[in-house]
Amino acid sequence: MDEPSSEVGSFTSTKNKKRVESLKFLVVWWWAPKDAIEVTKRFIQWKPKGTYKTLYPVSTMVGMNKAFQIVECDDIAEAQKDVAPWTDICTFKIIPIMDSREAVAVSRQ
Repeated sequence: MDEPSSEVGSFTSTKNKKRVESLKFLVVWWWAPKDAIEVTKRFIQWKPKGTYKTLYPVSTMVGMNKAFQIVECDDIAEAQKDVAPWTDICTFKIIPIMDSREAVAVSRQ
C-alpha cells in the first residue's frame, strides 16, 4: 500500500520507493460580507508574489464570500507568501492535493 510521505505535497510509492512531487494545492479563502468590496478590488489588481515558475494559478472559482483556487508551486511557502497580504480581510486554508491521474499512476508503480 502506498502512503503519503512526511513532506507536504509529495507522495512516496512503497512498492519501489519512487517519490512523486504533487506540487498542487487547493487554496480556500473566505471573508466577511462587509469586506466583499475590498476583496473584489484586491482580486482585480492581484498579481502572484511568487514567480510563475514557483506559483501558477491553475483555476479560480469565486462564490458568495468565498473562493477556491488550485495552484501549482515548488513549495508551500510560495503559496503562503502569496496570501499573506490578504490575511487582514480573509481567512485561508491551503490543502495539498494530487491530480487523480497522478494518484492512479503512483498506485500502479
